[in-house]
Amino acid sequence: MGCVPAEIAMRSTNGQCVEELQRASRLFNPQLVQMIQGLNSELGSDIFVAANAMEMHMNFISNPQAYGFVTSKVACCGQGPYNGLGLCTGQQIGSEPTLPYLSPDLTGERLLVGANFASAGIGILNDTGIQFRLYELGARTVIVTGTGPLGCVPAELAMRSTNGECAEEPQRASRIFNPQLVQMIQGLNSELGSDIFVAANAFEMNMNFINDPQAYGFVTSKIACCGQGPYNGLGLCTVFSNLCPNRDIYAFWDPFHPSERANGFIVQQIMTGSTKVMNPMNLSTIMAMDSTY
Repeated sequence: MGCVPAEIAMRSTNGQCVEELQRASRLFNPQLVQMIQGLNSELGSDIFVAANAMEMHMNFISNPQAYGFVTSKVACCGQGPYNGLGLCTGQQIGSEPTLPYLSPDLTGERLLVGANFASAGIGILNDTGIQFRLYELGARTVIVTGTGPLGCVPAELAMRSTNGECAEEPQRASRIFNPQLVQMIQGLNSELGSDIFVAANAFEMNMNFINDPQAYGFVTSKIACCGQGPYNGLGLCTVFSNLCPNRDIYAFWDPFHPSERANGFIVQQIMTGSTKVMNPMNLSTIMAMDSTY
């Protein structure tokens, strides 16, 4: 975390990685591996796999020339020192906004513009970068998202459920993982002397509307709006898939992802949720604390 151009631009005096954030990463990753090993041992199967993103990145950050890069300090797109200030916007790189998924106009060369990924925007476009403005306010808190209700997505219901109930094995794995993640983060924050890491309990956030979809205005939390097969849970959402008449009344958009409206309820909990879902504090609290500095 301390080696990205944004941190070097704002907190480094000599172009070196910011040690405070690097230390947090060095503490976090080994403890995550240890926790996952314990979980897999308890579950009797290698369900969880730890990916050490710090080591993956430090290889080319420490020696960029060996990987064919001229630098690992200066961003390709940005402004200020190391191109590390502000956001890389579509105007800066001459890109036009990406059309919505399955738009009839999304053909030919228009498939190749902008930047958009299945589960997250990356901030190249104005409309996908707004959520990162908190960084410009000076926030230095990392939200670590736990696992969602893996056994309740339509894909799992279609492949592993005989009665429409959530698949128990992946649900059990999630129930074990999330409390241990919170415990690990509490220990890290205590060691660092600051609430740098915040655990977001995606399992509880999703289970609220999965268990009682009608209370949230959904007609179902089992059937995806777009898909095919049982529960519309097989394959991908394509132009040939079954499509519901109103996506706002379905908790899941496709076999794996919550619908836009369901994600709205998740965001509400990230912003204002109790310590049951955001530990040790929610995002509104973080923003209020940052505004006083």
